[in-house]
Amino acid sequence: MGLQVYMAEKPKMGRVIAQALAARQGVPCPREEKGAQMIRGNGWAVGWLAGHAYTLYDTADYRPEWAVGWNNMPLPLLPEPFRFKPIDMEHLVKIRAAMSSLLTEANSVVIATDAGQEGQIIAEIFLSENNWSGPTYRLWSSAQEIEAMKSALSSIESNDLMKYQGHKLSGLARMKSDWLIGINLTIAYTRLARKAGYNVLASAGRVQSALLAICVDHEDKVLAFKSGHYYDMVADLVTADGTRLTAELVIPEELLDGKHCTDRDALQTIMGQLQGQSAKVSAISSNTHTRHPPTPFNLTNLCIYMGGVSDMSAAEVVAKYQEMYEAGHLTYTRTDDTFYEDEQLTKIGQLFDALAKDEELAPLVAGANKNLRPSSFCSSKITEHPANSPTSSLPNWGNFDSASRQIYLAVAKRLIAQFYPDYISTSSTAAISIGGQQFQTKGVTVDQAGWTQVQPLQGDEDDRQPLPTLTKGQSLTIESIRLEAKKTRAPARMTESRLLKIMENASGHLSDPRLKERLKDNASLGTSATRHTYVDLLVQKRKFLSLYPDKTLRPTKLGRQVRSLLPVELTSPDLTALWEISFNKIRLGRQEPDAFMNNMKTWISAQCEKATALKLERNPMAVPCSAPSCESVMIRRESKANKGMFFWMCTDDDCRNYVADDGGKPVEPLAGDGTPCPTCGEPFKTRMRKRNLKNVSKTRHHTDRRYIMCANKHFPPKTSNNKPS
Repeated sequence: MGLQVYMAEKPKMGRVIAQALAARQGVPCPREEKGAQMIRGNGWAVGWLAGHAYTLYDTADYRPEWAVGWNNMPLPLLPEPFRFKPIDMEHLVKIRAAMSSLLTEANSVVIATDAGQEGQIIAEIFLSENNWSGPTYRLWSSAQEIEAMKSALSSIESNDLMKYQGHKLSGLARMKSDWLIGINLTIAYTRLARKAGYNVLASAGRVQSALLAICVDHEDKVLAFKSGHYYDMVADLVTADGTRLTAELVIPEELLDGKHCTDRDALQTIMGQLQGQSAKVSAISSNTHTRHPPTPFNLTNLCIYMGGVSDMSAAEVVAKYQEMYEAGHLTYTRTDDTFYEDEQLTKIGQLFDALAKDEELAPLVAGANKNLRPSSFCSSKITEHPANSPTSSLPNWGNFDSASRQIYLAVAKRLIAQFYPDYISTSSTAAISIGGQQFQTKGVTVDQAGWTQVQPLQGDEDDRQPLPTLTKGQSLTIESIRLEAKKTRAPARMTESRLLKIMENASGHLSDPRLKERLKDNASLGTSATRHTYVDLLVQKRKFLSLYPDKTLRPTKLGRQVRSLLPVELTSPDLTALWEISFNKIRLGRQEPDAFMNNMKTWISAQCEKATALKLERNPMAVPCSAPSCESVMIRRESKANKGMFFWMCTDDDCRNYVADDGGKPVEPLAGDGTPCPTCGEPFKTRMRKRNLKNVSKTRHHTDRRYIMCANKHFPPKTSNNKPS
């Protein structure tokens, strides 16, 4: 009799599934044999992967002609079909072998990888590469507790359902289209740059190129901003009971230049007219504002929040959260959803009892109204995973650092806040008349702190003081009237948190007004599972952005060069946002993936033709290549082996002609340069001696340090210049 094989994504989840299966059979969970990468039970076996076990082919894996240098690569590269190969890592070899061996014994497979698109394609690719064609089912759960997993095992469904196949088809379309864009357009624009003499790797990507353009364009606005002076008029006032307040002049429209008044003399004139005048409250208005508890965290919102209250990067937040998730203290990490499951509400008492064991959380739990039924608990609005939440397993803080605790407390408090009343405030405005001019003062009164007792408002939200008690017609004493000189400020520089917000909703950066109207707040870039990786990609890997100590992101020279090279179709988020819509339609079965891929290939072909037809103005620092029949250019490079030593290299990968550097210019060749060596046949090249103590006395009188030698260090017949001293 064959096995029912469960394929988990990580060892920890595999062990939870095995324990739940054994518990359903009323037997102890079998032991995991050392190094076996699996657990066998009665009629079942659980194996696991470690994330992706396969990756898409590189260009050279497809055809020999796709392995040549980029200058002669036949674009576009359109694999048909796309193929996968094993990821060459030692630990994955053992895991693949164990899982593959289980498949040979299986009569059915249950995909139990993470409940999401990434988990789906990890399993689907593995099964496809191992030629599995038997019955396949889906366990869609991120439960880490045995009882919850037992319940999930009762809800296993056929993997053929569209809600699972949609994730597969959409995920594969995303993966393949990213390969097509990244490979083809990186090659096309890199070789365009190299032909013009720019030593640039013009790395292109569906999301990264749009983000780079957003960052460069924003920094340009910051740098182009010119600060100007403007003035406000302020009255210092006192009530009859001695309470002090300040009010600002409502500047007449004819004196405004945009939002501010720059005419100091005009305000001085008004101020002179107000001397000796009395002040009286002419009107009072107020508005009450109600704010519901904040939306539960998904991964992106959590990273944004932590960026505002700590020095942690998004990558650090994700890594530390993942560690606590794998330890069973937090729910699934990479969620896009901002709702909790209905089932969590039924167990909230048990969860609160666990959280109350933490000293900081105990008083907050005590103040929560457990009888509330918050609207944030709604399973029907969850696409994949519920919002980030603590589990009933409280961490042992001896095993985690203070940053991890910050993250845990933020997630726990966000959950607890759902069981507190709304935050209610009243904003009041008093109009004060002085000599025919209107002044205004504002204040905020907190009527009900509500959930802000758990998680305070961020930044300067409602940080104004309440107004003193004022009545219409009340007279006020004028202590002084003065002008305040102020300066306009440049837009705040880009930060990781701000970039994450843009990725979540890039509608403000769309160029097509029709598209902006169509998408409204749904123009996302990337997914919650990947957004945190882009800053690291652009800063650490590509070197397109620099992360400064003040947490601002600014483009590097390289980043600016690449942004200027890439086409607007790729640097604008418009197309990326439309593709995200297509990926979602594919997932829902409303668009055929083949149709999308055909459109993608047509677009890629057009972009490659466009890049091939372009010609950049030649880099003024580049020189024509000295190799016969080469039409490319050479640029000056520094030797990696010998810092401070330079040479000139052709930008054509198939030429690779190099010439020694002579004071910032290519060396003038000596007689015999390029002729074959009589000893080995390699061509002689003109080279430069180093300046050193042995030749310094000679070089004072004889500056020509050139000599000729072949690659095998053979010299031609001796001349005055062809042998080193």
